[in-house]
Amino acid sequence: MLGNGVDQFIDLGSGLPTADHVHHVAGDARVVYVDMDSETVEDAGMILHSVPDAAAIRADIQQPGEILAHTETRRLIDTGRPVGILAIGILDFLPPPRTAIAPLTGLRNAFERDVYVAATLLTDQPPLDPDQLGLAAALLLRAIATPITARPPGTLRAWLGESGFQEAEYGSIPERQEEPLPAAETFIGRGGAIPPG
Repeated sequence: MLGNGVDQFIDLGSGLPTADHVHHVAGDARVVYVDMDSETVEDAGMILHSVPDAAAIRADIQQPGEILAHTETRRLIDTGRPVGILAIGILDFLPPPRTAIAPLTGLRNAFERDVYVAATLLTDQPPLDPDQLGLAAALLLRAIATPITARPPGTLRAWLGESGFQEAEYGSIPERQEEPLPAAETFIGRGGAIPPG
């Protein structure tokens, strides 16, 4: 994304913006971190208090209008410029039959220029079995209060294709032998706003 001139990002379900988060990696980029958990957003605000070009907001990723209308989003994000949308490890929390189509389409259509997306989604092949995961991944899954849903391989590609994103890169996250992780697919793509028909 940086190579395509993207210098502003919306990170959905970001958690705490600690080391190696977007504002560290992307240099001078403007970043809005979005999370539903009030305590996480409050802690993130303290972490970012000396970072003028980044902010954390509390919002539901299924309500793109809420994200876009937030004061910090309007301060940092220019809808007339390309933007990067990051949905890493968050779409798994959308309960069936909900999909990522409406949230990502809503964000995409708010921008006049290209919208780039990078997303991941847990797959159910092989079946997700916490007892077979590495310790770190198993503890994380068991600590999460919100249920997660693993979906058939190819679901992420179908979702984003239906949302109007053109695939630039698609694949799976390789499993590390020393620390087995849930299988996941990845999608990196680009889409422009679709005028209402």
